[in-house]
Amino acid sequence: MTRKRGKGTTQQDRDSKEAVNAAVGCGCLASIPVVAILGITGFSFGSAFLWGLSIFLIFFLLVLLGMTLQQGKKTKTEDQAPQAQQNAAVVAHETTPTHHQDVNDAALSRRSDSFAERKAIGTCLTGESLVPVSVVSNIQNTFDFPVHPDIADLLWFSDGPCKNDFDITRPTQQYIEIGGIRIALSILNVYEPSLISTKLPIMRMDSIEHVERPPYFPAYRGLTPEQRNVYWRLLKNPYDATFDIGFVFLLYYGLERHLLTGNYEKAFDVILKLRDVHPNKSFQSYSANALILTCINKQRPDLAYRFMDSLDKEHEFKFSDNLYLVCKYALKIPLTPKDIMRMSKSFEFTNQNYIKKYPEEFEHVLLGNVQQSYGGDSIHVDQFITVAENRKLKQQAVPMFANLSLIENQIGIPLFVESFKLKHSLYNLLEKTHEDVKVLIAQKRKEGTLEPPPKLEKKATQVFDV
Repeated sequence: MTRKRGKGTTQQDRDSKEAVNAAVGCGCLASIPVVAILGITGFSFGSAFLWGLSIFLIFFLLVLLGMTLQQGKKTKTEDQAPQAQQNAAVVAHETTPTHHQDVNDAALSRRSDSFAERKAIGTCLTGESLVPVSVVSNIQNTFDFPVHPDIADLLWFSDGPCKNDFDITRPTQQYIEIGGIRIALSILNVYEPSLISTKLPIMRMDSIEHVERPPYFPAYRGLTPEQRNVYWRLLKNPYDATFDIGFVFLLYYGLERHLLTGNYEKAFDVILKLRDVHPNKSFQSYSANALILTCINKQRPDLAYRFMDSLDKEHEFKFSDNLYLVCKYALKIPLTPKDIMRMSKSFEFTNQNYIKKYPEEFEHVLLGNVQQSYGGDSIHVDQFITVAENRKLKQQAVPMFANLSLIENQIGIPLFVESFKLKHSLYNLLEKTHEDVKVLIAQKRKEGTLEPPPKLEKKATQVFDV
């Protein structure tokens, strides 16, 4: 439909005139300099005129075509706008059952015909499998979204019956030092990224296969309606490792806030379970830092023991070697030969050849050297770092959380990995073991008893690690 502007003149006619005028102007601007230059350089008037006319026609047609296409796109958008507003989102959340949790179909299909009645009974069902959420404020309907009972009372809402009472936006200030000059950086209006608004639309979908992954440092309000569908599916079973790690991070940000100001013990246990099933290196690093620093902040060695006991998979060790040493020192847990091998680069031992190719032989020889040098199967960190030496160690301010709205929370941690005595002793131990393994491998190769080294899996190239 065209809109009338003035007497008998449509907006479309006016736009067409403007397009022609613009095309003529551009053609003239392009052709006149060409004619002038050709005339000066000795071309006949006829040749210069023909060249100028050609340039004029080319620019005229290109500009006219471009503006026509732009106007057509604009008209199409304007015509579709009312229809798009009408279809703003009659949206619901289609859930896909997984083998991790059965959904209560009867509860899921429950609906209230009256919006007022539904609003009156809509409370946050902590400890159950469903949290009722109104997805679009102007639709006389609400939808039940199944949420895993582990996290039902750990989500953050900005509105609705489950609204949390906390300050969702406040200024954040950081300091950096450049050339000895301390500079304050203020980040204003930093929102809790996991904060859920029940008024934001969620797209109804049968498949989430082609939904775009969320951005780096995602926020719920920044997700597309399709991505919110995926996120609510994750909330149904956060221990499903097939979800993109960006959605896991979004849930994790809210759990970090609980570590600081909420139900930190329950959030602590949920994060441990998430670490068990989501091997992403960044997630493992951020979450381990947050858990260890929370134990220090809350002075809870019992939780620190719980964290250390949870480390039963290789991917769970992908975090700061320094924080690992701090835990070992504080909890008086000795270093094993496997610990020393895994952290060998932190002790400046860079020759990883035998550690990677013959890990079993290296560990066996290292154990023998530990027994010979220290009289046991393991080594206590306090053999190298006394209480007095600990106080002298350089400290590093370590951010507690990945959540940008909590970025100002830091804890000073001593740099155990920079202890000369510790690093020097363990480097010498690794160097001796390396030479011993070299002799052992040569002997086995000569005897024909050497097993071929395990094939190292080639890692796929990863563009972004979130």
